[in-house]
Amino acid sequence: MAIAGVVLAAASFVFMFVAMPEVDFLRHPVSIYENKQPGFTGYIIATAGIAVSCTALALTTTGWPRLVLATAALAFVVAAVFPTDPGTGVDTVAGYIHRYASGTGFGLVIIAGFLAFATTTGWRRPALLWLSVTNVVLMALVVINTFFPTFADGRDWRGLPQRLLLFTLAAVLVMLASNRASTAGSRRPREADAATRW
Repeated sequence: MAIAGVVLAAASFVFMFVAMPEVDFLRHPVSIYENKQPGFTGYIIATAGIAVSCTALALTTTGWPRLVLATAALAFVVAAVFPTDPGTGVDTVAGYIHRYASGTGFGLVIIAGFLAFATTTGWRRPALLWLSVTNVVLMALVVINTFFPTFADGRDWRGLPQRLLLFTLAAVLVMLASNRASTAGSRRPREADAATRW
């Protein structure tokens, strides 16, 4: 279910990118697609897919990882319910809710990646580390370009790190799901339980 949600989200985003070429890939944030069809439907499906993935993963964990992933799922639902404003700025309450809900969801998935790294073994451990570090860098660029759009002309290319972040976060969710599937099939239950604390 977790991987299916990610695949659905990725397919929906790719569909929007192709079906709405009028949206500037570099300048416009991803949430702009939600302002008109077919982007509205595609965006709802994409965020729902991510929320389902986070929820499915949360149900396989306990403690902080469960809280982080469940809250991320809720944040993505809120971001879908409250659309952003047209254009590149935010002026309405709905727009601000969307902005901060999206940022919260992104940030929590990044945290989930680091939590998983702390308890993961094998080849997934370095992969999660590199993905998580990449996500931090991309998230930093997104934040800087959002709140300081004149810095390094960030407003002219703010859309690119956002789009890259979507797919690197999706990769983290796939890694978490594959890690869960791997440990669930382990013949050593105690070690499996320890590995799934993320």
